[in-house]
Amino acid sequence: MCTALGAKDYVVTGPEPFPQPLPNIATLTAHDQWRLLYSVGFGLKYYWGRSIVLRFDFRDYLTPFPNKPIVPAPHGTDRGIFQQFTPMVGVGYRF
Repeated sequence: MCTALGAKDYVVTGPEPFPQPLPNIATLTAHDQWRLLYSVGFGLKYYWGRSIVLRFDFRDYLTPFPNKPIVPAPHGTDRGIFQQFTPMVGVGYRF
């Protein structure tokens, strides 16, 4: 098991939509935001022969809700976490 801390930048690449898609739920803005990132994961390594390495990693990236690019409607809340599950497969060659 592996854990790490870092930061994630929520980048908005265009103007604010007009009309807003769901204004009774949230408003989308053109403001970027950095949030603290916490990552946890695990991986397996398999040596095939003497030179080939096969890897499988699975990571979960967690950040607090980004409240600048996504502004809740009046009387709404902006708490919670975003999760991003990321499986990775790799093949390597060792000398």
